[in-house]
Amino acid sequence: MFVDGAFSIVSGAAVGGFTCETGIGCLAAAGILSYGADTAGHGIVALWTGEQQTTFGAQLLMKTGLSQAQAEILYGLGAAGVELATLKYLVKSPALLTDDLLRSYKAEGSFLPSKIKDLSVLHITNSGETVLGHFPGYINKANLKGASFFDIGDAWNDLTPVQRWAANTHFLDAIASKGDIVKLSLTKGEINPNSYLAKEIEYLTGQKGYKWVNQWSLRPPSGY
Repeated sequence: MFVDGAFSIVSGAAVGGFTCETGIGCLAAAGILSYGADTAGHGIVALWTGEQQTTFGAQLLMKTGLSQAQAEILYGLGAAGVELATLKYLVKSPALLTDDLLRSYKAEGSFLPSKIKDLSVLHITNSGETVLGHFPGYINKANLKGASFFDIGDAWNDLTPVQRWAANTHFLDAIASKGDIVKLSLTKGEINPNSYLAKEIEYLTGQKGYKWVNQWSLRPPSGY
């Protein structure tokens, strides 16, 4: 914890912070620098006492109802520079903040390489339509229509769960900014509730203002 915290202090000074849109946004902005000092300080205490310590940032987040593990993940992600929109989504979907995600973050970090960002938007077209669905059916439908779709190939296998979702939301942010209509390769009732597709739909409707048109499609908010 001490080594991780010391590194974060140096990284935070170079990276900068988030805009202070919400309480989480403010915490994330302050966390770029304070996370390092926080974790380093608690690391020293842990070394002295032999007991695992909860960072101050996580203690604040726990007041929202998150568990210690969930709070530590979210606090760490904010310091790592994960996009504010993703943090807001995770706050509203705390079930995604699991111990496995914490271990993944601690082991491999949550930064999204520029190469992965480029791959995530590689298949965006100017058709005005994006196809989502369960893999690989949505890719076939998108290719037939000349529509946009998300696919980063084998690079997906090398990413942590945090990085996978960051790549996914990077794509969704891009198609939402273009005002794409979203078409599904299956009906609304056929969506697996535990799938990435379900999370994509939740993200688009909850964070990007998309509305269901029918069982097969969603439209962006008015103004596009």
